[in-house]
Amino acid sequence: PTVTEDADDDGVDGDYTWYKWTDTAATGSYENNTTQDHEYLIVGGGGGGAVNHGGSGGGGGVLTATGLSLTGGNEYTVTVGAGGAGVTGNQTTVAPSGSNSILSGTGITTITSTGGGGGGCRNAGAESAQDGATGGSGGGASYQGDGGSATSITPITGETTTVQGYDAGDATPKSGSGGGAGAAGVDGADTGAGEI
Repeated sequence: PTVTEDADDDGVDGDYTWYKWTDTAATGSYENNTTQDHEYLIVGGGGGGAVNHGGSGGGGGVLTATGLSLTGGNEYTVTVGAGGAGVTGNQTTVAPSGSNSILSGTGITTITSTGGGGGGCRNAGAESAQDGATGGSGGGASYQGDGGSATSITPITGETTTVQGYDAGDATPKSGSGGGAGAAGVDGADTGAGEI
């Protein structure tokens, strides 16, 4: 088979060739001249964290499966989700969530791994709670808040899971802040960016 792609990294492992996209600034592409089954691992961007009794960002959602049939001659688009920016001061909204990582193209159901939920920010100077955001994995709670939940999904071909990650921790004791949920078995890059 002949493969046309613009992956940021690639290699060979036994009988298999792998490709990896990590650039969040541009979409990537993949095309094979023959129809073949593929295995994939798609990680969303991690959520941003907050300060001053704010919650940590949640890990990006993770989707992986085997047996994805990609049709020869079709070009598939790869979009890698960026990590949410961390908050540098008090604010009244949750920290930014990570962006989604997406594989799409003709003949397949679009596969979307949801970005991690942003951490809850303690309202400026106030003793008030803010929950972490829902995401691939939930963002942590701020002072006296609750952790964000993992986004529910409808399983796609080859998958059985109904979530992409984990629920975040609550603020326990309530005078503290909650940790964001980690990625579902995959460590993200230092920047919180996703990968495919």
